[in-house]
Amino acid sequence: MRIKSAGDTTKAYLKSINDVPSAYVAGIDQVTDWQEKAIAGQGLYEEQMRNPDVLARRKVKLAGVSNEAWKSKAKGPGAARIASGMQAGAAKREANFAPFHAELASLELLARTSDPMQNVQNRVGGIAVRLHAKKMELGK
Repeated sequence: MRIKSAGDTTKAYLKSINDVPSAYVAGIDQVTDWQEKAIAGQGLYEEQMRNPDVLARRKVKLAGVSNEAWKSKAKGPGAARIASGMQAGAAKREANFAPFHAELASLELLARTSDPMQNVQNRVGGIAVRLHAKKMELGK
């Protein structure tokens, strides 16, 4: 089989980087049924997540990435992208958190006692129960 040299394919890859964002957006704009397709694929996804070969391959891939390599990617590209992602998602976060904020604001905590474990159960436990109930109510 005749193919381009590794150097030529690398050059072509690097040259395409500037064109990828607009092509990516154009491809997204053509999609009209992503939810239906994602839901339709749920069974296959679940099946594959039970497949021993898939799970073994996942384990090998995870084991092949050292803690330092993971940290390097998280700190490098991850740190560079996180602020813009947070900015872009700020309105969504605010909307998603609003019902939980209202729930917390309306919560009256039990009075503190001299028993620290009882305080945790009464106060932290009460918060957890209310937030969980709100989450279930919202179907999240």
